[in-house]
Amino acid sequence: MTQTENLLVTARDFFMQYGIKSVSMDDLSSKLGISKKTLYQVVDNKKDLVMKVIENHIELQNQEMAQIQEGNHEAIEEMLHFARYIIHLLKNLKPGVTYDLQKYYPEAWNKIEELHKTTIRTIITTNIKKGIKEGVYRKNVNPDIISKLYVAQALQITDERLFPLKIFKMEDLIREFMSYHFYGIASLQGFKKLNTIKKI
Repeated sequence: MTQTENLLVTARDFFMQYGIKSVSMDDLSSKLGISKKTLYQVVDNKKDLVMKVIENHIELQNQEMAQIQEGNHEAIEEMLHFARYIIHLLKNLKPGVTYDLQKYYPEAWNKIEELHKTTIRTIITTNIKKGIKEGVYRKNVNPDIISKLYVAQALQITDERLFPLKIFKMEDLIREFMSYHFYGIASLQGFKKLNTIKKI
C-alpha cells in the first residue's frame, strides 16, 4: 500500500468512526501524523479528500469481492463471505456518516450508488445463476429481477431515516437482510444447507 493509499484508508476509517462533517482537516492531519501542507499535497480540499477516499474505498472493495469470487466457493458460501466482509467493514460505522455523504457530498454518494447498481448487481446475478445450477436456489428465480431488488434493498438499509444507527446495529441489519435474501430464493436443498449455518 502506497503512502497515499494508506492516508486515504486511514481517513476513511476516521470518517467512519467519527463522522464526516464533524472531522476537520486539522483533525485528520493530526490523526495521520502529518502536516496540513503534506495533506494538501495529496488533496485540494476536504471535498476532494472525501471523493478520493470513496474512490479508493470502492477500488479496495472491488478487489476484496473479486478475491472472494475467485475462491471458487459454492453459491451460499460465497454470499456468506460477502456478507461477513461487509459486516467487518461496516460494524463500527458512526451514525450520520451516510447522511453526511448524501447531504454534503452527493457526488461521492453517487459513486457508492453506482457501485451497487453495476458491480454488486453483477456479482449477485452471477451468484444466483451459480446457485440455480448447484440446486441451492430455486430454478424459477429470475436473476435479473432479484439482483435489482437486492441492490435496492441494500441501499435502503443504509438510509438512517429508515434504520437509524442509534437504534439498529449495522451488522444486525446486514444479517437480517442476508437471511431475508437467502430464504427468499433458496430451494429445499438450499434450506437444508442454510439450516446447518449457525450465524452469518
